[in-house]
Amino acid sequence: MNAARQFHIDKPSFGRHYSILWPTGQPAFYCDISKFTPNKPSLTLHAGADPSAPVVASSFLSSGHHVRFGVGSGNAPPRWETMQRASAWSGGQYDFQVDVPPSRWEPAARKTYAWQQCSSSFYKLVDAMTGNVVASFNRGGMFSQGGDLQINEERGPMFDFMVVISFLSIYEEAAKSKRKKKAVMGAVF
Repeated sequence: MNAARQFHIDKPSFGRHYSILWPTGQPAFYCDISKFTPNKPSLTLHAGADPSAPVVASSFLSSGHHVRFGVGSGNAPPRWETMQRASAWSGGQYDFQVDVPPSRWEPAARKTYAWQQCSSSFYKLVDAMTGNVVASFNRGGMFSQGGDLQINEERGPMFDFMVVISFLSIYEEAAKSKRKKKAVMGAVF
């Protein structure tokens, strides 16, 4: 039995949110993007179609080389983790550790993962110990702001929330960096 789950991620051109859809087109998650609100997460992931759905994860993007993300639902406080950019010179890899629930083959453990940008349109999440590809994202096309996210490992909904929020965090961080570069180039020329 294949445990892979697929989601389509869509971001309207001028929207301040991501819609994460099942392959059938039904909403799975909604992610708010907050740009200028102090003390509010940069991204807030809701388990449902809109911002009225329960919050299951959030993240704070920094102007440095790290992202803080928290995963949790219900009355339990979120578990916060830090994702570090591997090199100050490129945004190609973000590393983080997280407590993962057991799978069919492994017990619960603290594991190290790395989101790696393989090209401008392809990212993969790798288990640092085994090298297994845990998840991948393929952007839809040259002008697309969305694409398809596939999670290959079955560890329950909290694991899926972690994969989605960690990916959207680095994806939004890359988009933010690209916008800044365009603004600087526009000011220079």
